[in-house]
Amino acid sequence: MKNYIRAMLDDLKQTKSSKDFIPPIPKAPTDGKTTYLGDPPPAVMPDDLENQDLSDDPEERVRQLDQQAEDDEMRETSE
Repeated sequence: MKNYIRAMLDDLKQTKSSKDFIPPIPKAPTDGKTTYLGDPPPAVMPDDLENQDLSDDPEERVRQLDQQAEDDEMRETSE
């Protein structure tokens, strides 16, 4: 009986090491039937140049990129 209990205790001790593995968060579903429980992507901020949504109009896109470059230069010189 003691051997049986010791075997069970050893089994429980060994499974503890496998609980350290955390699987990666799956990608958001596209079927619309399930809910994605991971962190949402960061909101687009007006001063966040990396995540800014650019216009589809080529002239407006050039203006946006010029403004981004100017803002970036201002930030670099003020630091």
